[in-house]
Amino acid sequence: MKGKEKGCPITSLCAFRECLASYSLENTNDIKGMLGFNLLYQFTPKLEQHLAKHKGFKFQACAKLIIVRKVEVAGDEWDTITQEINRREDFNIMSPTATITSIGDLKPNLAAKIDFWKQKLGEKETIGSGWVFESVKSIDIHVAKYKPLKGS
Repeated sequence: MKGKEKGCPITSLCAFRECLASYSLENTNDIKGMLGFNLLYQFTPKLEQHLAKHKGFKFQACAKLIIVRKVEVAGDEWDTITQEINRREDFNIMSPTATITSIGDLKPNLAAKIDFWKQKLGEKETIGSGWVFESVKSIDIHVAKYKPLKGS
């Protein structure tokens, strides 16, 4: 099953009777800065559906970010004017995998993923590279049914 749900900007791709699923959400409202990470909370209803259906799942989230670096371009020997050019690149941050087995685990895990992204982004900005975070381009989550081994 592939497509967009009516009235919902989340794009989905499911396989194996929804035991595996990927969801993607584009930042169509052009939310700038760290507020874009809160788009992750829009996946809550989808994750609650997986929890109700499978009684547990593992998931991983990927934030696709736009980062900018100002690059100075000097003119030739006759032209001493320098220009600043904004160089844009995509930067992906993949979160660690989390296991959810109860509804109470969901919101704290989403908050932990956002904190992880902010930490990794801070490391990228502070290493002296000159890159500055601009906005979140999109967020993807990958969900898989969790079936723990049973002991005897």
